[in-house]
Parts: sequence; C-alpha cells; structure tokens
Amino acid sequence: MDTLAPLDELLFAQPPAAGSWSVAQIIQHLALVEDRVIKALEKEVSRPPRKVSFAKRFVPTSLLPPGCCA
Repeated sequence: MDTLAPLDELLFAQPPAAGSWSVAQIIQHLALVEDRVIKALEKEVSRPPRKVSFAKRFVPTSLLPPGCCA
C-alpha cells in the first residue's frame, strides 16, 4: 500500500480509458481473487493427501492425453 500512497486520488479512482480498469478496481479485483485462492488452498490442505501418478506430479495435465495416467 505504500506504493499506492503517492498516487493522486483521481488517478487512483479513474480508469485511464473507456473500458479499462482503474488502479482501485485492479486492487479490489486482486484482493477478491487472493481471498478465493487462499480459501481454496486452505480447503485442499485440510483434506487427506491423495495418490497422484508420477506423470501428473511433473507434467502439466494439459499436456497429457485424456485418460492417461489415471
């Protein structure tokens, strides 16, 4: 927040162009997304560990063919 303190209030609140987001809107969006991510991570961490195949541990699932390594 120290980085934002020197910003003029108008610059902080007003989008730079039509259809774009202001600094304030971007900060709010990041805070909302961060909150959702933290809640999802806390939920997953509270569950017991699952067995994951070797390939899924090291290869992004988007690169694996459907049904592979189930």
